[in-house]
Amino acid sequence: MGTGIASGDDISPLFAAAVADHQAGNLRAAVQGYLAVLALRADLPEVLVNLGLASLSLGAPEAALAACRKALGLKPDYPLARYLSGEVLSVMERFEEAASAFRTVIVAQPDHSEAWHDLGVALRGQGRSDRAVAPFHHALILAGDFPEAAVNLAIALFDVGAWGAAATAGRRALARNPQDAALYDLLGRAQLAQGDDDGALTRFRHALVIRPDDPATLNNAANLLKAHGRIDPAVAAYRHAIAIAPGLGDAYTHLSMALVTQDAPAAVAAGRRALHLAPHQAEAYCSLGTALAADDQFDAAVAALHRSISLRPDLGPTYSDFGNILHARAMVDDDAARHRHALTCYRRALSLDPAAFRAYDNLGTALLESGHGDAALGAYRHAIALQPGLARLHLHHGIALLQQGRFAEGWADYEWRRWTRPPPSQPQPTLPDWRGEPLAGRTILIEAEQGFGDTLMFVRYAPLLAARGGRVILRVPAPLTRLIGMVPGVAGTVGPGEPVPDACCRLPLLSLPRRFGTDAATIPATVPYLRADPGAVAAWQARLASVSGLRVGLVWAGDPRPTHHAAHRIDGRRSLTLDRFGIMAGIAGVRWISLQKGAAAEQARTPPAGMTLIDPMAAIADFADTAALVAALDLIITVDTAVAHLAGGLGKPVWILSRFDACWRWLCDRDDSPWYPTARLFRQQRPGAWTPVLERVRQAVALAATSVTAASTAGETVMS
Repeated sequence: MGTGIASGDDISPLFAAAVADHQAGNLRAAVQGYLAVLALRADLPEVLVNLGLASLSLGAPEAALAACRKALGLKPDYPLARYLSGEVLSVMERFEEAASAFRTVIVAQPDHSEAWHDLGVALRGQGRSDRAVAPFHHALILAGDFPEAAVNLAIALFDVGAWGAAATAGRRALARNPQDAALYDLLGRAQLAQGDDDGALTRFRHALVIRPDDPATLNNAANLLKAHGRIDPAVAAYRHAIAIAPGLGDAYTHLSMALVTQDAPAAVAAGRRALHLAPHQAEAYCSLGTALAADDQFDAAVAALHRSISLRPDLGPTYSDFGNILHARAMVDDDAARHRHALTCYRRALSLDPAAFRAYDNLGTALLESGHGDAALGAYRHAIALQPGLARLHLHHGIALLQQGRFAEGWADYEWRRWTRPPPSQPQPTLPDWRGEPLAGRTILIEAEQGFGDTLMFVRYAPLLAARGGRVILRVPAPLTRLIGMVPGVAGTVGPGEPVPDACCRLPLLSLPRRFGTDAATIPATVPYLRADPGAVAAWQARLASVSGLRVGLVWAGDPRPTHHAAHRIDGRRSLTLDRFGIMAGIAGVRWISLQKGAAAEQARTPPAGMTLIDPMAAIADFADTAALVAALDLIITVDTAVAHLAGGLGKPVWILSRFDACWRWLCDRDDSPWYPTARLFRQQRPGAWTPVLERVRQAVALAATSVTAASTAGETVMS
């Protein structure tokens, strides 16, 4: 707010001319005029104040401050000079001195609304938004129509975490100026902090309509999209913001965090750019450290996180991210000390901010994956109490419950997975969810979700739906179409985006256990529920007729999914290389048949010494082909991937090599599965410790081969 140009009671022609230049915006002429007056008479405080005003407008705050101090030396109780000195000190970011100047003005003129407002600005400049709220509020009481004070009150309330009050103040300010994009942005951030993500995104969109190229609003909107897992549009928004403002370091920092899930090298590059723009910003070091960890540069990641903490030892999110990096490494290296360090990091984050729900979430995941399910549930419950509407927290809690076999509670929270995923890229049918109502004579669309294994596992519910009279159509990926079409009760399959004629309702496939009230005693575990084409099975049996002994199908690796950080990290813990199975090469009476697909299938060209490996996978086009081959074998040995579910659903003996942090569906501490009567689990007892597992498998295979040989001699059937 301006102070106004002093004119005095007896204006000399020289002073009057200077004032006229000042009012006309001829600032340099005005300064020269004021200096000319002062050269004739140096004891005029009004002239000094005007000189200060003009100098400040010209970008010379030092000269302005000198003029104010000369005026105060002549007239210590001159409020105009004191007020202007406060404004100049604020411009110079000498906020403590500025606040003192404004307080002096307020003592002399308690109804000086502008002084109250500028006191708030000076306090906020000191980082004391908690003390700035009252001056802004008082300025509004004194001058009800004071838009700048209304905006700054909302900002100060936001700064101190009074989200609801900030939103209320922001709405009042917006009523005075409905085209203020910055206010829409502020309201969006306040609503985001209150957990109202939809409302926040609406506010950001309003701001972008008014200022479509505002990088700060784009950055905020991108942060929200990222938090909702909508990574592609978030990345696009960050890049748009950067294109508008290449020096926007925050956008690079957040872009780095978003790209971690897609492209680790690009995330590292963005993190380094953020540091170039803000070399002393703790958040930039934190994002770079996370990106380096995703790029398997662990030592460099740790160094970056340490640097972040040294810059901001009070920044809780850094400790939480550091804990994630340490925990992931501990699960690979079986490093108990590193795991304890990770837990310490999470707890440090929570000591700094007890409301840090993400730290509770990360702590819960670390506890769950390290075998402490009860403690994990407690951490997830704390997170949910802090953010009850955040879907991923309920999902994590649901997974922990399901792993413990607490199905009734687990399915309810597992349902929240539906709101953790980005919307589909193609239009979807607007059909209501099936709630359990009668289906006689009606068509229901069941939509596959997640991976191939999930579809193969839960398609067992299709016959139950058909038994209720429903015509069951499944939407599945192309590699599953033929196989799923042969499941009893499935009337037909459609691909992604294809229309479903006359469907009355729909449901995601993994919601069916909840709809049917599945618990440990009612799992529909009758096998086989998957069927292989009899003609194709016979063809494989003929092709393998000369392969004597125990015919063992082998899968040693899953899909690495390098562009999906979390899935890639888990695959690194579940997958092996073929050479690890060299321990089994010398078992007599065993014939190994590769069932491996994907990049790891190349390893079949060079099996371990002493292992003869038949590789028929060039003839396999989809899961129906794989099912026919599996049906012609005696035993399947596989890491935890889709073939485990295929073999289990076909009712074939299947041995599953399960990582220490096993998937929830294998439950805890058991070597069988209530989902698959023919399955046997070989679990890691420590993270990353595959050698003992493979030794147990070797012994079991040797025993099975001996049994096959003995049974063959006696003319009996084995491995049924």
